Amino acid sequence: MSRNRLLLLILLLGMAAFPVQGQRGGGGGGGRGGGGGGRNLPPGMSPGGSPQRRDMMQATRALPVADIWTELTLGMEVDTVKSAQLKSILSEAYNLRKALLKEAREEDTWPYTKGQMQKLERELWPKINGVLSRKERRTLDSALRYR
Repeated sequence: MSRNRLLLLILLLGMAAFPVQGQRGGGGGGGRGGGGGGRNLPPGMSPGGSPQRRDMMQATRALPVADIWTELTLGMEVDTVKSAQLKSILSEAYNLRKALLKEAREEDTWPYTKGQMQKLERELWPKINGVLSRKERRTLDSALRYR
């Protein structure tokens, strides 16, 4: 066996015995999860991004007024009197939501806004439930749960 063939054989055996870490799906940016699954992140940081970004995403998803209105008007059969009452309630909530999000973008107050949005949503549901029948509440709840 020539020297070049022997070296090539040793090199191939070495590559087979010790695969490159990126090929094994381990840490180091390769494989699933990227970045090793977040094991080396500083405290308070998650693999999903910065805490501020997480607060921003949660604040914008809180209080889904448009989803509620869509389900009430298009997904359910609600009479016109109830529809008018709900429109008033949801219109007020929508305007408050819009103002809170505008303020958060301008002043970068996402954690505060997230709390305010959650509080607003907790206050909204009793108002909606006061208008709807028990059956309508269950229908709305199940429809929103599957969105």
